[in-house]
Amino acid sequence: MDDKTLTRKLRELICEITESPETMEKAKAKQKQFGADVTNSFQTLKICIKYIMLDLEATKRERNRLKKRLGEISDE
Repeated sequence: MDDKTLTRKLRELICEITESPETMEKAKAKQKQFGADVTNSFQTLKICIKYIMLDLEATKRERNRLKKRLGEISDE
């Protein structure tokens, strides 16, 4: 495909998109849904990170308790 043909087809496509209200509405709806999906994904990620941080803190507390118990055993 040469440059002239590509340019002509792109112009036709742009005209078709801008002249068709249905196409524009579909595009807007898809964009809105995509935005909602991204927002939902970020909220889910945020919750997952909070659970991971909670688990990390619990693991640290458990490690410290075990170190303390090992220290008490070795002192006996």
